Amino acid sequence: MVLKVRAAAAIALFFIISVYPQAYNGYTLFGPHNSRYTYLVDMNNTVVKTWTHTKNGGYTYYLLEDGSVMRTAVASGGLNGGGAQGVVQRVDWNGNLLWEYTYSSSTYKAHHDIEPMPNGNVLIIAWEVKTAAQAVAAGLNHSSSIWPDHIIEVQPVGTNGGNIVWKWHFWDHLIQDYDPSKANYGVVANHPELLDINVGSTSGDWMHVNGISYNPELDQIVFSSHNLHELFVIDHSTTTAEAAGHTGGRWGKGGDILYRWGKASNYRATSAQVFKVVHCAVWVPKGLPGEGHIMAFNNREGQGTSMIVEIVPPVDSLGNYVFTPGTGYGPAAPYWSYTASWFYSNHLGGVQRLPNGNTIISESTSGNLFEVNQAGNTVWNYNRGGEIVRVLRYGMDYPGIRKINSGEIVINEFMASNDSIPDPAGEFDDWIELYNNTDDDITLSGRYLSNASGQPTKFRIPQRTVIKARDYLVVWADNDLTQGGIHANFDLSDAGGTLFLRNLNGSIIDTITFGTQTMGKSMSRIPNGTGQFTETNPTIGRENKLSNTVVLLNQGDIVINEFMTANDSIPDPAGEFEGWVELHNKSRGEVNIAGAFLTNDVSEGGKWQFPEGTVIPANGYLVVWLDDDTLQAGLHANFSFPVGQGMIGFMNRDSSVLDTVSFSDESTNLSYARIPNGTGSFVLAIPSIGKANTTVYSTVDPMGNRNVGYNLAQNYPNPFNPETKINFSIGVPGRVSLKVYDLLGNKVATLTDDFMNEGSYSVTFDGRGHPSGVYFYVLTSGEAKIAKKLTLLK
Repeated sequence: MVLKVRAAAAIALFFIISVYPQAYNGYTLFGPHNSRYTYLVDMNNTVVKTWTHTKNGGYTYYLLEDGSVMRTAVASGGLNGGGAQGVVQRVDWNGNLLWEYTYSSSTYKAHHDIEPMPNGNVLIIAWEVKTAAQAVAAGLNHSSSIWPDHIIEVQPVGTNGGNIVWKWHFWDHLIQDYDPSKANYGVVANHPELLDINVGSTSGDWMHVNGISYNPELDQIVFSSHNLHELFVIDHSTTTAEAAGHTGGRWGKGGDILYRWGKASNYRATSAQVFKVVHCAVWVPKGLPGEGHIMAFNNREGQGTSMIVEIVPPVDSLGNYVFTPGTGYGPAAPYWSYTASWFYSNHLGGVQRLPNGNTIISESTSGNLFEVNQAGNTVWNYNRGGEIVRVLRYGMDYPGIRKINSGEIVINEFMASNDSIPDPAGEFDDWIELYNNTDDDITLSGRYLSNASGQPTKFRIPQRTVIKARDYLVVWADNDLTQGGIHANFDLSDAGGTLFLRNLNGSIIDTITFGTQTMGKSMSRIPNGTGQFTETNPTIGRENKLSNTVVLLNQGDIVINEFMTANDSIPDPAGEFEGWVELHNKSRGEVNIAGAFLTNDVSEGGKWQFPEGTVIPANGYLVVWLDDDTLQAGLHANFSFPVGQGMIGFMNRDSSVLDTVSFSDESTNLSYARIPNGTGSFVLAIPSIGKANTTVYSTVDPMGNRNVGYNLAQNYPNPFNPETKINFSIGVPGRVSLKVYDLLGNKVATLTDDFMNEGSYSVTFDGRGHPSGVYFYVLTSGEAKIAKKLTLLK
């Protein structure tokens, strides 16, 4: 999904330590409703970039990866209703108009939201006029002109053109039970995939669709409707012709509604109404906590408090949305929600999930922008006032903000409490490191460093001082100009202060305000040369890396989840069968573990350090091959499993122990896995590398009596050729399956999959047609799952 934000470079760069340590670090994009301005603010709510546009508008806006801004604007004339726009504009970082597309007339008009797509096209919501005669012919129960919504996908052409490459019309997917003489007459309750023409507003802007979001993994669109009090999901994989019908596309239903939620009475179902006016339906993008979920702003008009909801639409094994006739689409309740006694916007509203699991919200009618964590605590706030429809946060690594935080020369690192790095005279003085972000050598003559705003030219960098391309320059801040090298005429206070880098004319190139400093630690930009400052171990004259930070991983977020010591079934990327260990991120946010360690002896400290950029997604997995071969591509540790017994340790950046596991024997082609996944004790299991652990290789119950009453006997004979018998017993009546898998986890046979009463059973596995080798057979019934190995020997 494309994040909806745009930004531009600022002349003066302000890099200030955030006063919101739990907030997601980045820049916030917003624009006052029906204005000509878009703003970008830093984490201290300082405006660092302003765009001035040629037209009023700004219901919605996005910062694209090239630093341009895409926004909606108001067209003169044509249809006029709430949220009317009619124009889409794209401007570059400096505000120059790159593209302007108008979709507006007396019979159609773009309104509310747009969605930039990964292919460079844009999705646009629009009205289309239907006369009173057309509406009555479609089964409307009164005579009135109505404006049903449609969606177009536009491919930009030139500076003001566009090709409509796909479109979908709500008008093609209607039903009604009012007039049996009409072709679309039917039982509304039996057709939730269609919209009853007699729900919603009575005339004009009938549906008032106001938010749209695209899911590229599913190739589906979600949108929200103010007047219908629902969100809807449709298939985008269709052709335009299929979108007008009821078959075709990836999901086989043409342009019919795949899923809807919020007001089940619209299709005569009994589920309770959730939305009372809804805005800003958005997918949670892939890779973020809650990926694939849907979020929306529930205004709860007239109730005094609004609510943010996050839902998980129920799907079957094929990904089709589950519908229960009479009851309606699930879920029965949101997966997560947020409200507060003071939080209320009776219309409009914006919401965005952030990579750290927080959520940023626009309380639109009051112009209050704020960020909450999963517990509902406010961790950032900017109460600007006015009316602000949407808000979007872009992280420090987002390409679109590089023009803000990638100045040519920046203050890159400094140390105000130094007891470890001597200057050329052997003194442990304060120091400042500058970095050249460009591919050209730059002469620093005429630049100034200062630690006082009232003395902008306190220390002039000497003439002919050159900082080479992508290189560093260190200035010793010791108030001693008599020493050789570059020494400033001021020092830094470990109690806090401000640093300035200025041009000859006194304009600020870069600045940093800092608090109390820790002895032996520096403050560094991460990512190097561009990011915000964080406390690290010093890297004077070298690249700043996340692995040098002293920010520690949280105990329990990352665990050793599975490992395999004797492997001849699961190859690494080079095709070798090596031992491996799997880590699991149990948290709801991605975790960068660069700088943490693995070891096979915690008493000797960390032996192998995770490299820069090593990230485990929320609820995700990471595999490291323990083969003592660091020359291979990927993650390969510099040690291997010992024979017979040993241990594995996962250690924090400061070498404190986060998790350990010891083992005393080896079982070929079986792993040791935590069951339940991520939390349980280690037991022998069928390997599930990179996935949740589910299947125990044992009749011993490691999961709190989960398998009690069930027994799976060893097959006989074993080894066998061509047939073998498998006996098992069931303690509780229910559906039972017994399946055979190869060592790679591929199912090769289903021996039974049916309802069984309590009792003992016997089945035969016929090995004819299967190659010699080791196989697993797995008994599953309810929560019970037991596995054993069998050997086919021809």
